[in-house]
Amino acid sequence: MTPPRRLAAALCVALACATGDAAAQPTPPPASWVGVWLLHEPWHGSYAGAVYRFEASGALTLTAMLDTTARGGRPRQVGSVFRGRVGCRFGARWRPGASPERVVIAGDCNDGRARDIELTVGPSWPMPLTSGYVPRVLRVGGQRGWERGSSWAWELYRCDADPAGRCADFEDRRGVFFPTAPR
Repeated sequence: MTPPRRLAAALCVALACATGDAAAQPTPPPASWVGVWLLHEPWHGSYAGAVYRFEASGALTLTAMLDTTARGGRPRQVGSVFRGRVGCRFGARWRPGASPERVVIAGDCNDGRARDIELTVGPSWPMPLTSGYVPRVLRVGGQRGWERGSSWAWELYRCDADPAGRCADFEDRRGVFFPTAPR
C-alpha cells in the first residue's frame, strides 16, 4: 500500500472509531427546555438560524434571526412548518411534551387558526460530537403530515449562559436581525 493510501485508510479508521463512539453514546434528552436555544440550518451553502428564549413561565421569545439569503428585508424565521397552503410559525408560548425529548410550541398560522406544534428531538446524527439535537415535526394541531418550513434539516442546541460562549458567534455575525430592537 502506498503512503497516501495508508494515510487515507488510517484516517477512515480513526473517523469511524471516533464517530462510532459518539454514536454509541447518544445525546440524552434535555433535562429542561428552559434556557436559550439556537435553531438553525447548518448543512447547506447559505445559512439561516434563530435564537429562542424558553422561559420557565412558558413564554417563548424570538431574540435574534440570521438569514444569509435575505437582502435588506426581514430574514426568514427558522421555526416554521407547513402542510399544503397552511404555514405556522413558532409563537409566543411553549410547554414540555409528554416525554423529555418532546416540546410543544404555540403556532401562529397564516389561516388565522392557532395550532400547537409538537416536536421531538434526537441526537444530531451528521455531527454527533456537537451535542446538538435534530428536531422532527410530530404533529401540528393534532395532525401528522406537517413539514419543516424549508427543505433544509434543522439542528437545535442549547446556548451557553455565558454571553461569550456558544451562540455568541451567531449574534456577532453581520446582518443579524433582532426583532425587539428599534428599526
